[in-house]
Amino acid sequence: MGAEKIAIVTIDGPSGAGKSTISRRLARRLGFTYLDTGAMYRAVGLHIHRLGLNFNTVDPGDALDPVGVLRLPCPAPPSLPPHHSRPLRPSDVAKTPGATESLNPDLIPNATDFPNPNSIPDVTGSCKPHLNHTSDDLTFSKALETCLMDLIIELTPTRDDDVRVHLNGEDVSTVIRRPEMALAASRISAYPQIRRKLTELQREIAVRAQGGLVAEGRDMGTVVFPAAAHKFYLDAAPEIRAQRRCAQMRLRGEEPVYREILEQIKKRDYADSQRALAPLRPAVDAVIVDSSRLSPEAVVDFMLSKIQQN
Repeated sequence: MGAEKIAIVTIDGPSGAGKSTISRRLARRLGFTYLDTGAMYRAVGLHIHRLGLNFNTVDPGDALDPVGVLRLPCPAPPSLPPHHSRPLRPSDVAKTPGATESLNPDLIPNATDFPNPNSIPDVTGSCKPHLNHTSDDLTFSKALETCLMDLIIELTPTRDDDVRVHLNGEDVSTVIRRPEMALAASRISAYPQIRRKLTELQREIAVRAQGGLVAEGRDMGTVVFPAAAHKFYLDAAPEIRAQRRCAQMRLRGEEPVYREILEQIKKRDYADSQRALAPLRPAVDAVIVDSSRLSPEAVVDFMLSKIQQN
């Protein structure tokens, strides 16, 4: 790997804070690649569910509901074409006239400076159907690592600044947006094997993003890109976040129950912040933004002003 320098902006925060909306718009204004890491964790949750791995263990951060047990229909994936959709490329991201082309070189991390995650062990064998975590930790761990070795997640940009998510060639963009998949993503993110695999993929995408990267998630500024040029932590009151999530679901033709969505958000907040591995928290050098009473445009303008100041 050469000494190529790339600009990275991280946006961390809890579920429903507006990270995806803000990150997409900020990436468009900067002419950067948008990285939706939450969608990647949701896709892994779906992948593991389909393979029959059962997360039955319950930790203190999730004692009220073992959300690791996914209660989703599990139909066989459809037949796939011989060629999968290609991965996200920097050239796919349209440049907005007048967009910022580069950031202060002194603040941009070197791609070779990213901490390298441990390599995934070469585990042989296949995943056992309906293998419970509580039954045999060693066997479960090996089965999980084997499943992850065959995992292919591809992000394809769309014209509306969003991304389509492909899991081993299948478009799963819709199914992973269901509320239960958000809870599943929180559960699986506590497993080192999964975080190691996705951290590796996320850093690979960053190195390919020659024009720069806007990465949103929960540990982008603290773990995945600790040397990022600019870091933000986007927050909002749980009640506001629940209202926003309900509005998004209604636009998709769903009929959410506000109290249920609010309870799910609170549970995920607790689980994400209390897990031992990469807990949800602001980076020490992150700018904290409360979006409870701000429009998306106001948040993006504020972030742009901070970026340009530096």
